[in-house]
Amino acid sequence: MPRLQWPVVDVSEWSSRRATTRWTFRAAVMYAGAMVATWIALFTVSEFWLPATLLAYGPRWVVLLPLAVLAPMALLFARTSVKLLAVGALVAIMPIMGFRAAVPTAGFTPPAAPGANHIRVLSLNAQGGAIVKLRLAGILERYAPSIVAMQECGDELAATVATA
Repeated sequence: MPRLQWPVVDVSEWSSRRATTRWTFRAAVMYAGAMVATWIALFTVSEFWLPATLLAYGPRWVVLLPLAVLAPMALLFARTSVKLLAVGALVAIMPIMGFRAAVPTAGFTPPAAPGANHIRVLSLNAQGGAIVKLRLAGILERYAPSIVAMQECGDELAATVATA
């Protein structure tokens, strides 16, 4: 029966004579720690701290970008840091990203107009409406909603909606 060896990660690479090994291992430790800190920040201070708020409402796949550099370096120079990167990647993929990736919708085409027995509801968070009022006609034409609900509708947008 195989025994679990301790430590699971060989920390001797922290003070290796080779600078590339030493700094790759240190970067892997920092990445794993940063992912745990990001996870905690995302669920505790995302409404109070701007970086956490941006991550909460923006694309979360950006936390995987350091792996593009760190993974090849770990495979070439510091093999034991691969385990640390795997831990960081698992934390990034599971609790931070929730097994989801945001897909850009630039080429998205809305579904066809609803049939006779269906309705389409469009909900807009207008944030005052200064920008939405300029695009409202195009949005309504593109999505052909049966019901429109607007949150944070300012006076300018209300006047535009009243004339439409």
